[in-house]
Amino acid sequence: MKHPAPAFLVALNLLATAAPADDLFLPVAPADDRFRAAVVAASGDASEYLGPTIRYRHARIDLGLLGQARALAGSGDAPAGLVDLNLFEDSSFRVAGLRTAPTSTGYSLSGELDGEPFSSVTLVVNGEVIAGEVRLPGATFTVRSAGDLVEIRQTEEEALPECMEPERPPASATAPATTRDLLVVDLQAGAEVTGIDVLVVYTTAARDRVGGEAAMEARIDQWVAATNGFFSDSGVHQRIRLAHAEELDYEETSSSFELVALRQKGDGLMDEVHAMRDAVGADIVHLIERWGVNGTSSYCGQAYIMLDVGASFEEYAFGATAVDCGSLTFAHELGHNMGLNHDRYAEDLDLASGLANRPSAHAYGYVNQEAFAKGAPSSRRWHTIMAYNTHCSHSGFGCSRLGRFSNPATTAWGQPLGVWRNGNSGAIMGPADAASALNESRTTAAAWRSAPSAPQVVSLKRRTPAGERTTSDSLTWRLAFSREVKNVTSDDFELSGSGLGTTTLTVAAKGGSRRIYDIAATGGVAGFDGEVTLGFASGQDIRSLSDEDLVATWPAHAQRTYLLDNTGATPSISPSSAGSSPFVATVTFDEDVTGFSDAADVTASNATVSAPARSDARTYTVRVTPTGSTATTIALSVPAAAATDLAGNPTAAGSRNVSWDPSTAASLSISGYSNSLITENAQWTSATPTIGGSPSGTVLWTTEGADADLFTIDSVTGVLRLAGQDFENPADADGGGDFEVTARATDEKGNSATAAVTVSVTDAAEPEDVGVSQAASRKIRDGTGYRSRPFLTCGTRCRAAGGPVRPLTWEKTGADAALFTLESSGAAATLSLGARDFEAPGDADGDNDYEVTVTGTDADGNTASEDVTVRLFKGPPRWLEVSGVSAATIGHGDIWISAPPSVAGASGAVNWTKEGPDADQFAIDSSGVLTIASRDHANPADANRDNVYEVRLRATDGEGNSGAAAVSVTVTDGTTSPPPGGDGSPPGGGGSPPPPEPGPDPEPEPE
Repeated sequence: MKHPAPAFLVALNLLATAAPADDLFLPVAPADDRFRAAVVAASGDASEYLGPTIRYRHARIDLGLLGQARALAGSGDAPAGLVDLNLFEDSSFRVAGLRTAPTSTGYSLSGELDGEPFSSVTLVVNGEVIAGEVRLPGATFTVRSAGDLVEIRQTEEEALPECMEPERPPASATAPATTRDLLVVDLQAGAEVTGIDVLVVYTTAARDRVGGEAAMEARIDQWVAATNGFFSDSGVHQRIRLAHAEELDYEETSSSFELVALRQKGDGLMDEVHAMRDAVGADIVHLIERWGVNGTSSYCGQAYIMLDVGASFEEYAFGATAVDCGSLTFAHELGHNMGLNHDRYAEDLDLASGLANRPSAHAYGYVNQEAFAKGAPSSRRWHTIMAYNTHCSHSGFGCSRLGRFSNPATTAWGQPLGVWRNGNSGAIMGPADAASALNESRTTAAAWRSAPSAPQVVSLKRRTPAGERTTSDSLTWRLAFSREVKNVTSDDFELSGSGLGTTTLTVAAKGGSRRIYDIAATGGVAGFDGEVTLGFASGQDIRSLSDEDLVATWPAHAQRTYLLDNTGATPSISPSSAGSSPFVATVTFDEDVTGFSDAADVTASNATVSAPARSDARTYTVRVTPTGSTATTIALSVPAAAATDLAGNPTAAGSRNVSWDPSTAASLSISGYSNSLITENAQWTSATPTIGGSPSGTVLWTTEGADADLFTIDSVTGVLRLAGQDFENPADADGGGDFEVTARATDEKGNSATAAVTVSVTDAAEPEDVGVSQAASRKIRDGTGYRSRPFLTCGTRCRAAGGPVRPLTWEKTGADAALFTLESSGAAATLSLGARDFEAPGDADGDNDYEVTVTGTDADGNTASEDVTVRLFKGPPRWLEVSGVSAATIGHGDIWISAPPSVAGASGAVNWTKEGPDADQFAIDSSGVLTIASRDHANPADANRDNVYEVRLRATDGEGNSGAAAVSVTVTDGTTSPPPGGDGSPPGGGGSPPPPEPGPDPEPEPE
């Protein structure tokens, strides 16, 4: 289905055609076989980045034009319209305000769409890899490399889920809120810009999702560039710097929860991030994960929120973004780390936290309040980066998200992008000035970590091949330093290994980087068997660009070794003589092998042979049945390539001639084993068995059976052992919790006996500290219901072992429990409450607070509960239209009194308050009349010292509906009072008593 472009896109396209620019995207020539093949390969391969695809196409990209744009942007001479972003036939835009910055292996180009407010374009060019986002209110486009082409998509970004509620550090639970003096945000960027270093790590699943390492690095660079654009455009005097980006050796699943595991130390999951963070001095750590938006929890991101600005938050400065969710989510989660909340309406819905006004009353996102005026046009429907869409959806429509942090000193289409910090902090339509909050916290965040001045090793990873055991005749590592270095040559490294021949090392910088290098080893590794280790040579001379010596030590997570295995395993066969029929032959390899299980893997003359039975990865047994009854020689053979070792080498051939004489047969028996019951997690050890009969020579003990790999056996004594097992997750072959093994004793003549043993695992209570999460107490609006998915959770180690022990049971109790529905499924339950009527409360005490306690219990009796309150309210606050006040001009020394304001649509009594940069220069009475005392033109007292005194007059009614009107009073250097009564000012002269000096605001009425 083709989606036509919105009308404003068509209009903008017509504007762009007035003065043609150079098209960035070029058609695919039908005669160009290479590009035509790329189109075929890429067709239908539209990604899901930034939401479902509305439409897409493939094109070539003019890299020469991008290079020209970069050069001009770097010199500051890039004209508007140099690049025409011809995304689709009906959607073509001129790019204005081009700026450029270096990325990890290339550069970024950022700007806006000429003539379209609050638009942005960010393109990253890392060699031949392209990544980009184009945004304007009502439309989102993506650009990414697709083979030799680029894929251009228009997406339905609003279909993406919201981010999860931020995690709150427990240490901040009782800390007080803070209040700061009013500052005016300077949009001219004259203030010094603070750099905050971010370490970005990503999972293998996320890398695969975007199409490989280069695509992931380009996406990270694009997110960083876009986020810095959001900061700049919002008047925030900070920028993030990508300290390092790296893939983690972490297996992500669709139901895993990564944020706690990312932050936690010592749990064996993502511990290397802490050493990397220290090495590069990253203030913040951010994870890109695959499964957030598409997993069982369905979220775009989550982060810890700094509730109190201070150095101690550094241990919680962690966040995560799902790879499909984009730069706005990335910036949103970083905002939480830096102390920002969602919008006040969304936060107020959470009864547990509500409007905590932490770390400050203005650290909130903003939803345009004027969108909720009766009959307001759709152009007013927008919100800032930190805000949710909830206020809009609860009002019956959707809102676009602008790439801005709230800032009341700026406007969007004439409406302020926030509420001044001296507004009513107890109100939903209270302060929202995230830009100021970020400017206040930036130096604290930037001081959470400092990079050591001397360069260090951040990481060393096996590159090619990726696995440790290999047959490769060349080895490659990737080495990352904490800062740019010089003098990096092959002489700085050495490769060691017992018996290793002469090798050749080569070093190459990654994509021109002076921080990341690939080190390759060739030569002596070919045909070598054994472990090789990469190290620094004793005379290494690696130094920083400022001539500080490298700290030549390796972090614990460095992958320095390869295990070279270029020789296939060799089998040996016993016995050399036998008498029984059948007798048992043992095939023993000198290293672990796989695939040795077919009947053809052992052949025999004068006998038939069973398929090999596995005792362990090196030891196998076969039953040999002679075809005759007289003494003979039986030739046993293992053909070449019957199996492979763990490096993939085929096994060598082996043979044994067995002298078989039935007159020497002996009958053996085994006693001493017994079936056993053990509790879960307890190791089981058998008694020492006894051999009956007359064994010849040494007896070899082996195991057979479906569960043989789970047991170990002492080959000399026959003692069996089974490691502790999990009752709830049985690992035996049939999953029944009964572990079955056959012990075989074989003497030097091949005489053999077996004994079957079953070890049954029983349940044991495993105490764990469990808790109920996501059972949120919430406010819901009149006529709607409630739905939540509580989870029974436990600590990191418990989660790594599978979480609370199943099956789980859930129950609900409390005065209103009968009104709730609780449906359980696995670790989660669904708690729901049908639509309620505010005017007809159905809860037990009739106060529209519906209360229930949810309790989860696992199979081991670990239990936790959470009290949930669902509070019904009439509906989201509406915008009230305030009128009757206007701008005024007064002379030096004059006094100004406004006309009495009026407000339309208020319910009940109205409380009048004032806010804004110069609110403290005005007095206000209970009827909303503003007064400003005489001002000295030569000594202005307004915030920006331009003699224009600015205030917003706000009316709030008893239901929390609110509206504001902007008022400004300009003081001139002469007496230019307006006519009497025109704006509420008193007539000049006449002996009118002067008004009182501005005093404190009246106490707001309770909402």
